[in-house]
Amino acid sequence: MQKPAKKLKAVPSPAEWTPAESAELYGIRNWGAGYFDIADNGEVTISVPSNGARVSVSVIDLIAGLQQRGLQMPVLLRIENLLDAQITLLNESFRRAIDALGYKAQYRGVFPIKVNQQCQVIEEIAHFGARYGHGLEAGSKAELLIALAHLEPGSGYIVCNGYKDEEFIDLALQALQLGYKCFFVLETPAELPTCSSENFSTSSARLKISWSPCDQPSRTR
Repeated sequence: MQKPAKKLKAVPSPAEWTPAESAELYGIRNWGAGYFDIADNGEVTISVPSNGARVSVSVIDLIAGLQQRGLQMPVLLRIENLLDAQITLLNESFRRAIDALGYKAQYRGVFPIKVNQQCQVIEEIAHFGARYGHGLEAGSKAELLIALAHLEPGSGYIVCNGYKDEEFIDLALQALQLGYKCFFVLETPAELPTCSSENFSTSSARLKISWSPCDQPSRTR
């Protein structure tokens, strides 16, 4: 049996198209999280918190200002206020949930350096996140050095993840002696002997346990 033909929605002409239709088409109010929107004049805007208020600026105006400074497109815009706002949202959301449920411990977040290793990003996260004790996750010796360079001893946690050779573990153990709060995530049992040291505390280790249906023993009748 032949299916009835699907009726296509008529596309309005450019003269009839509205900024609201553009916002719906591109879903900017879904993924924009309140930071990105389309103004009534059709321009994309960025809205960020600043000094207790919310400031909006047109992307077109930003581009014009950059061109006046002699910069040519394309460019990469990095807005520190967005990082600050997201760190605040994350930590304050956990704080409210902890208060509401009477949880006795604290939330201590860490940012995985591998997500974005650019210096300006790590610096801003470490600087602004210090008020919340926000730390960093290091999955290599290079990332561990980055974490040690940007965090102060006794501030945010440093979670040592990924493959760890003797140099990695030795560096983290020395960081513990300097007052840094390093935690080891043991990926395999083979890493435990390397961590065995008089300077190593079991309170600084966390086991990573993985499971899959293939690990289940087979049953026979």
